[in-house]
Amino acid sequence: MLYKSQRPNKNFSLFGLDIFVVGLSGLNSNNCDTILGFKESIAVDFKSLPLPTDSLSSETRKSNEYGETVVSRITQEQRRLNDKEIKLLISEYEKGKSTYQLAKQFSCHRSTVSSILKKHGVVVSNDTAQKKLDPDVVIALYSNMYTTQQIAEKYEVNPNAVLLCLRKHGVKRRNRWDY
Repeated sequence: MLYKSQRPNKNFSLFGLDIFVVGLSGLNSNNCDTILGFKESIAVDFKSLPLPTDSLSSETRKSNEYGETVVSRITQEQRRLNDKEIKLLISEYEKGKSTYQLAKQFSCHRSTVSSILKKHGVVVSNDTAQKKLDPDVVIALYSNMYTTQQIAEKYEVNPNAVLLCLRKHGVKRRNRWDY
């Protein structure tokens, strides 16, 4: 059963239910009562719907009396690497992969990769990304109106590494109006 407004502004369907939107201008208590009445009428229908599956656990996700999802707190899931993964991470870094690439490969944050490398005595520097860049090509691409993001994607490095390369070689950075 749906609660019908006298004059709904818009109608649409959600989960097979006819939904209406009432415009609120100023403090119009009639429209507020209409919306609350509608929410109460569909609360029963929403309780039967499955909750969306995402990273929130069932302990932190609850539904209120209107069927709306209420989150009490969000907890971050930590990624722990085992010894085999750590050895692989170190060898990949020494072969030339960046911390960003390794973070994506091992599904963790780049600072986690960096701290693991430092903990195991590996010197972490941003020169790894700089070694990948050919300054002449980077300068040519940049002068041909490529963005730093496009150049970074081509070399699989961070855009800041491209900016650093350009700065080292005395290239003046463009304004956003120069494009």
